[in-house]
Amino acid sequence: MDYDKQVNLGPVDIDAICKKHNIGRYELTPITVEIARMKEISPHEACKQILAVDDLDNFLDTLRKQQIDKEFKRQLR
Repeated sequence: MDYDKQVNLGPVDIDAICKKHNIGRYELTPITVEIARMKEISPHEACKQILAVDDLDNFLDTLRKQQIDKEFKRQLR
């Protein structure tokens, strides 16, 4: 993950994310970290993706399933 290569670092509206997904700021932090780690992106980019998604629970489930599949395939090698 190379933070120096990121071009668009404009602010993300955290209040909009919280209102859209009906979560608090303290609930948003671990979700953002989890998404950033799974997708190997910055937390800022993870916040942008969270804001763009309509169904956060479905998005997280899909990411978790992809992560499990990826790990399972890695172990089968």
